Amino acid sequence: MDEAKARGMRITAHGGGYSDTKPPSMTRIAVEAGVQSIEHVNEMPDEVLDLIAARGVYMVPTLAVMRTLFRLPTPPATLVELMAARGWTLETYEQTFRKALARRIPMGIGTDAVATLLDAKYPGMYFEEMEYFVQLGVPRLATITAATRIGAEVLGRERDLGTLERGKLADLQVVDTDPLQSFAGLGRPRLVMVGGKVMPRGG
Repeated sequence: MDEAKARGMRITAHGGGYSDTKPPSMTRIAVEAGVQSIEHVNEMPDEVLDLIAARGVYMVPTLAVMRTLFRLPTPPATLVELMAARGWTLETYEQTFRKALARRIPMGIGTDAVATLLDAKYPGMYFEEMEYFVQLGVPRLATITAATRIGAEVLGRERDLGTLERGKLADLQVVDTDPLQSFAGLGRPRLVMVGGKVMPRGG
């Protein structure tokens, strides 16, 4: 953290997980050290969530990947160990999310879709994550904001990304459906622009 701060870099840290202590302490240590964002909503004590909220730290929950893993016919061995040793269930993650939401912790959209999941589930898992936000009580417009403006803030790129404003990069997709009614049209755009340039279909 000291080296990163000296170089003006932003830091995101893994939110606890399998290698965490019992009771969980990794997230608290990261927040006290000055990270800007926490990835994943693993088990977190209320006082740690209070600290995240007080310091204005962002979170990227990555809930959809956990739901996918929990629903596999044979979940990964590490997840099975967590379930047995700590009693973690999918509800553990959802409960932490709801607590973060109640504390108005700003949350962005992310997937943690790695390895085979990246090939099999992306980019669909990104939109699954957005739907999951809605299912857990986040309004659709706020969810879109999580995927755009807040995502840019997590990256420290709010000056040029995240919203449609003069002087910012025109990175956008144009869809035929109303995302305030359904996210089904996302990922099937009529037109895509990157840096203000229209991208060819299939390009």
